[in-house]
Amino acid sequence: MNRVREGLARNPSLPGALVDRLIAAAVRESDERLARELADRDDLSREQVRARRTPTRRWLGPLPRTRG
Repeated sequence: MNRVREGLARNPSLPGALVDRLIAAAVRESDERLARELADRDDLSREQVRARRTPTRRWLGPLPRTRG
């Protein structure tokens, strides 16, 4: 199942609502591989970048470039 999620995270056509769900899953499950796939996206909103942080404010991967 993790490979499916990682593949979805790489999909540039994935709707924002599903990206939000993947971010929540990565944080909830401390899934570093999924988090890294999401970190490579260059289309995340500010809210999505903030949501990627864990409750201890430690992100599971590098911050991506954000648009506008």
